[in-house]
Amino acid sequence: MDYTQFDFDRDIKTVIQQVKDSGKKYDKVVGIVRGGLIPGVCVSHALNLPFETLKWSTRDRPESDIFNLTMQSDDRILLVDDICDTGKTLQTILDTFPKSDIHTAALVHNINLDFTPTYYSFKLDRNLHKEYLDFWWESYK
Repeated sequence: MDYTQFDFDRDIKTVIQQVKDSGKKYDKVVGIVRGGLIPGVCVSHALNLPFETLKWSTRDRPESDIFNLTMQSDDRILLVDDICDTGKTLQTILDTFPKSDIHTAALVHNINLDFTPTYYSFKLDRNLHKEYLDFWWESYK
């Protein structure tokens, strides 16, 4: 299933507006490598916030650099990824920092989960759409 630049533009604007409408203030945006980089940078620019990356993978090659994340105990973090497909990545990061003020954002949310990102735009029902979602930035070869 193709996720086009048009889809991205629509969904990133929706997520940014949800964050603005929430009234919640964040100290930084953290994008999860790799899928959260493009949406994270866009959110960071739109909200005029610093941007950091976090290497975290539960699917391709389980690994992380969670301890390289520069986070103060009172930082308010907006954690961004492209898709909340299983919820495992976002939930595991939240579980790693249980006392931190971290909210989550994803362009796409699989509605068949117990976990729901704080902000999201496109709802995907994995019971109906089992094929992989091909984001436009993944097609560069």
